[in-house]
Amino acid sequence: MGPQTGTEDPQFVTHEKYYENISRICNVMLIENVPEYAERVARDHLDPSWLLESAVIDPRILGIPSARSRLYILAFDTKTVTKRDDVYFSRKIVHK
Repeated sequence: MGPQTGTEDPQFVTHEKYYENISRICNVMLIENVPEYAERVARDHLDPSWLLESAVIDPRILGIPSARSRLYILAFDTKTVTKRDDVYFSRKIVHK
């Protein structure tokens, strides 16, 4: 996503093509982006059978000296992958 323009950026077409192509060949994906990207952007480009779990993580909790939080989205196609109830991705913001 371009600076300040979000999904209106002409370059966003690469994201749309990515989702179109990757969801045909994968049944699990990890998406990383800025927190403003939001889970809904991925949701809008994936089939309803895809389940998404997301978290915003501050890299300082991992010992990385950078304060730029990142959004991580774990997505999987429920037509071919089963989610275990005892494993989950917390939706809360994780920070130091």
